[in-house]
Amino acid sequence: MRAQDPFEPWLRYHLGKVVILPSAQVQSSYTDNLFSRQGALRVADGITAVSPGIKLKWDENAVVDASLEYRHGETLIWERSEYNSNSDTVDAKVGYSAAKWKVTGTGHFSDSRALQTGNMNLGNQLLHTTEARGAITGVYDWTAKSDLNASLSYRSTDYDSFFFNDQQDIGGKLGASYEITSRLRLTLDGKGGSTAASANSNSRRSTDSLFYGGLVGLRGSFTQKLSGSARVGYETRQFDIGGASGASTPAFGLELKYQLSPLTQLAIAYDRSTSLAAWQEGQITIRDTLSLKGIQAIGIAGRWFVFGNGRLGFGDYQWDVSSQPPGSLDLSRSDWSLGLDLALQYRPQPWLSCAVGYAFDRYQVQFEDPRSSQFILASSYVSHRVFLSVSVGY
Repeated sequence: MRAQDPFEPWLRYHLGKVVILPSAQVQSSYTDNLFSRQGALRVADGITAVSPGIKLKWDENAVVDASLEYRHGETLIWERSEYNSNSDTVDAKVGYSAAKWKVTGTGHFSDSRALQTGNMNLGNQLLHTTEARGAITGVYDWTAKSDLNASLSYRSTDYDSFFFNDQQDIGGKLGASYEITSRLRLTLDGKGGSTAASANSNSRRSTDSLFYGGLVGLRGSFTQKLSGSARVGYETRQFDIGGASGASTPAFGLELKYQLSPLTQLAIAYDRSTSLAAWQEGQITIRDTLSLKGIQAIGIAGRWFVFGNGRLGFGDYQWDVSSQPPGSLDLSRSDWSLGLDLALQYRPQPWLSCAVGYAFDRYQVQFEDPRSSQFILASSYVSHRVFLSVSVGY
């Protein structure tokens, strides 16, 4: 390994054609609701999270783009150390471009043991989760104005808890796009696949579901300041057992960026889709998520920034009680969540940043049958958090 080149940025080293990028983040915060609970179960505590990592990246060229990244996380609770948690994450990417083809493969593996929030909330219990996923995508430039694309993906999520069902998801997409103007493309996508749920409790059954749908949309630059994509379509999911007999729903996707001024950027994203609920076999979830992000640079030196992030989500957990024996629980429920983050960041170097901020979260769940709350531990809560972080790396 050769010494750092004085003309290279800090924390960037070379080993042959491989670029080595180490990184680390330390964040200390104080929350008034450690376990995301309400009433007498609400407790306050401090948290310190340390996350070192390293990324290996192949020197950029026109043909191959490859990287491998590993990150380890340790979360230390100041007063209740029995709830300390940790995580390990590996991400890999390989891209190949030649002539009219571009093929990209991605892989991800994570193993974590942590307190959960929102609809995955188990109160003062650590949830051990292992996830592996991968995808391969190919794009072919058919003509000067049109292209074809296809992808295949796999995801496996294993929960070490009898409250949840493990899930394996296999899906595929076929799509095409056509350049209708110099700045806009028409897109058409179809998708389908299956999700299998494996019960972690003898009182539950395993279940499979099939999903399929399609979307049509636009992507590119709508104006000189507004760019992104917008999609609309339909999605259906069907189960192989009773309970939720399946559902069909309009599907939407929106990702837009607006450059309000040279120093101000806004971004909005919206998604509506179906998934398999992790809590209960044969239960479908229709979820709407909306986010609004803003970045405001202070001055033209590029060192001070204000970040704002708002999140709003709605979930509809459907259950066909008519197909159950008389007196069975109605497991239908709905929830909504609201999150607000605000941070001030100072970046004296491209590889060094410091931030101080505040985060607010509210989660509200409503059960159709109050008795089902005894079996599903998700509960409503409000939390406030202040934090200070230092990040080193790219």
